[in-house]
Amino acid sequence: MAKINCEDSRFVIEIGDGVRRSLIRHFVNYLVATIEKRGFNARDTVLFNQDVIEAEAWRLTNIVITRARLDLDDISDDLRSSEKSASEIVAEEIDSAVSETELEYLGKGPDDELSELSMLIERASGHFPEISR
Repeated sequence: MAKINCEDSRFVIEIGDGVRRSLIRHFVNYLVATIEKRGFNARDTVLFNQDVIEAEAWRLTNIVITRARLDLDDISDDLRSSEKSASEIVAEEIDSAVSETELEYLGKGPDDELSELSMLIERASGHFPEISR
């Protein structure tokens, strides 16, 4: 057998497009439900710009995937000996990243005026002040 140095190799799990699509759907539903807890009809296209809500869902999805990838990179050496499947490991990391992201998104609480949710409501409902450039 040839003596090839393979020390710079590593085991990697890729997060697929299906996971991304599922996360986007999750966050659209999460944002709508969270806005509706505040007493607004978030699905009303007259009251809320649905594109703004969807764009925010994409942004949160990207945060979750970045977090999960970083966590997976940190544990990649342990993955080879794991008895769990790749999808089970990814699901655990994604669930953890989703929970962390949702908590941060709400700020100190659902009524926090400086939370990202409050700012989304302002932007999506068209009451966000324009920023001059």
